[in-house]
Amino acid sequence: MLRAARATPLLLTVLSIGLSCLPQAKAATPTPVIKSPKVTAIRCWPSVTCGSNLRVPVGSWILIQLDSSKAGPKVRFTGGLRVPARRIRANRLLVQVPIGAKTGSIRVSAIGSRWSAPFGRLTPIAAPTLKPPTPTGSAFDGNAMWIWQLAKTERGNLTQIIARARAHDVTTVFLKAGDGTHSWPQFNTPLIRTFHAAGIQVCAWPYVYGKSPSAEAAVAINAIKLGADCLAIDAETEYEGRYTQALTYISKVRKGAGRWFPISLAGYPWADYHQSFPYSVFLGPGGAQYSQPQVYWRDIGSGVDNVMTHTYRTNLLYGRTIFPLGQLWQKPTSREILRFRSLAAVWGSPGVSWWDWQEASLTLWPFVGSQMSWPPATTAAPAWYTLRRGARGDFTIWAQLHLKQAGQSVRVDGTYGSTTVTAVTQFQASRGIPQTGVIDTVTWKALLRVRLPVPAWASGIRSAASAARASAATAPPARHEFRTRRPH
Repeated sequence: MLRAARATPLLLTVLSIGLSCLPQAKAATPTPVIKSPKVTAIRCWPSVTCGSNLRVPVGSWILIQLDSSKAGPKVRFTGGLRVPARRIRANRLLVQVPIGAKTGSIRVSAIGSRWSAPFGRLTPIAAPTLKPPTPTGSAFDGNAMWIWQLAKTERGNLTQIIARARAHDVTTVFLKAGDGTHSWPQFNTPLIRTFHAAGIQVCAWPYVYGKSPSAEAAVAINAIKLGADCLAIDAETEYEGRYTQALTYISKVRKGAGRWFPISLAGYPWADYHQSFPYSVFLGPGGAQYSQPQVYWRDIGSGVDNVMTHTYRTNLLYGRTIFPLGQLWQKPTSREILRFRSLAAVWGSPGVSWWDWQEASLTLWPFVGSQMSWPPATTAAPAWYTLRRGARGDFTIWAQLHLKQAGQSVRVDGTYGSTTVTAVTQFQASRGIPQTGVIDTVTWKALLRVRLPVPAWASGIRSAASAARASAATAPPARHEFRTRRPH
């Protein structure tokens, strides 16, 4: 044993070489430790739709704050229901409260089927029973995005535009087709066919000025012939006081488009601020079937609820379906976007649209897409604008046209004087309405049931145009609700 222990250096070298040739055992790979996610907070989204103590309507959304980006994508409610969540930040999830969820805590999943510890206490409550908006069957229904400059929208890449539109359930794009008397080449038939192949409708929107209404109408008709699914007329301050020009424009457009082609007026939202604007022409019989007011709450600076309320109460009296145009410029919040959508839905609008694609932050897209249901609003629809003695402008013209067609002796002059008060009182008496001489919501609705034939409307507008201009000239300076001039 002692002799064997005293090996020579040569023998040790040989043994060392031999051992090095033997296969080496692999080091054991440590099993990764998968930690359970931790929920740090939950709240309703947006918070304005949530009651106290997290009483959440079924179908609405909750925001879940996590300590890790590894969590998701499922949430388990009390009652055993597991539903997918939508990640909006690395550690934030949005999830819709499902039918059948029970009062209790929630859990969030992680990789490896681990679940977080129970957190919080939700009380699902029945969602308000609301009548869904009635679709019009036109391209205005659903969720739409406005494109101003195609080259600055996803760098003009149609494949990328279509991919993003489909990912967020954009059903229609409004693409600028002209400015004044000039058609824009970005609106063309091959582009329309590409969108159509992807199941996306394309509507044309020209900006009009009223200086050359016949030439402007030709631009609109050209866009329709190229394959547009609808037309949105962007008429703003330049058309104020231009009743005759508006009549020429809309008459020629309607003649070229056909009786049933879907057309909207995308104008100012607060119609009472623009009583020299010919709403009664653009939205009159033979004109646009739909109203698309620009509800830019941030630019107006008055909050979503106030701007939407004012918009609806002054636009409903024209009797056209309202498709409000919301804003993605000026950095609105996701909460504002969801509130806008909630009010539009509960007030009967079958679709909304957004200005505009090239100015939209990527973080807002998940809240724009209609695949994300919005919490039902319970806010009552606003009362219509009340018109009384002393009023002047387009609201009065609109009322006088209906009073005259109903058989009342009244002159269409845009001034709410004693003759108009008498006509209103007599009309109210004939319809069993309290005789106040004031046009309120009930009286407006009764007036709108009086159908205006196009010939009477056209002749009435022609005779009222000079009176409207005179009313505008003697009225106080017009107030413009927008603080910033939106590009067009």
